[in-house]
Amino acid sequence: MKHNSAYVVIAVAFILAIGVFWVSQRGNVRNPTLGSTPDNGNSGRVGSVSHEKEIREVSGIEMAYVAPGAFARRTEFRLLHIVKITKPFWIGKYEVTQSQWEKVMGSNPSYSKGGNLPIEQVGWDDCMAFCAKLTGMARQDGLLPDGYECRLPTEAEWEYACRGGRKSQNYIYSGSNVLDEVGWYYVNSGDIELNDSGYQKIRENHCRTHEVGGKKGNELGLYDMSGNVYEWCYDYWGGFRWSTTEKDPVVFANEGGHVVRGGGWGDEVGGYESNLERGTPHQGYQNNQTGFRFCIGPAIQKPADVK
Repeated sequence: MKHNSAYVVIAVAFILAIGVFWVSQRGNVRNPTLGSTPDNGNSGRVGSVSHEKEIREVSGIEMAYVAPGAFARRTEFRLLHIVKITKPFWIGKYEVTQSQWEKVMGSNPSYSKGGNLPIEQVGWDDCMAFCAKLTGMARQDGLLPDGYECRLPTEAEWEYACRGGRKSQNYIYSGSNVLDEVGWYYVNSGDIELNDSGYQKIRENHCRTHEVGGKKGNELGLYDMSGNVYEWCYDYWGGFRWSTTEKDPVVFANEGGHVVRGGGWGDEVGGYESNLERGTPHQGYQNNQTGFRFCIGPAIQKPADVK
């Protein structure tokens, strides 16, 4: 009887060990819905481009490769929404600088002048014109994959890259849980550190833009996605975002302006989280806290009924 009991205990222990092993192995398989798209070895192959490092720069502007994947975010109605990016793209490592803008556009409308400062006081239309010229230059140099163009990132692409793409560590800000490590904002962007906000104090403290790349980058090696200047996105403001599709979403509308993301040098702490701050200025809007970075992504066809 004692021997039978011992056999039962051994059998139960063996079954439990097999169960633990099976669960642990399942846990090592990444959920392709949240965090990654299974890599079959061709994730960097787009048209004539077969490796993620083949597009390193365009007209002297450094680019970072972003592999396809997915992320979860909460909408304005606090509903959990899964957003999938199904095609790879490349995005500028830094906000477009004034010297880079001048090289392409031949002018510099910025309020704070400096070659390595981010371009600002540019509207959505201005940025799209820059991207159109850059597309022509890149095509002439044979840099663009088939079906791709230089353009503003969609809001989904921007947020996915801001969060770190498939390498995301789920930080509060882009690259850190500490804003001072990664972003310029009203506290640290002036002559001295401020403990209180307010237009007059920010002005008297000479708060301003700072040279790109001066803070820590995120998991993809992207800089200043939290703070320094707001960044234009391709999307039109369209009320409930991404409600009709979760794959490569882009919002079109005939009213409400366009989306900006990321927060600026004069804003308070609450505006820089990777999944929160967004504004809706009209496409001609310009101020000294608004700039952009561009991406190389699949060409977007605007519907005929959208202005």
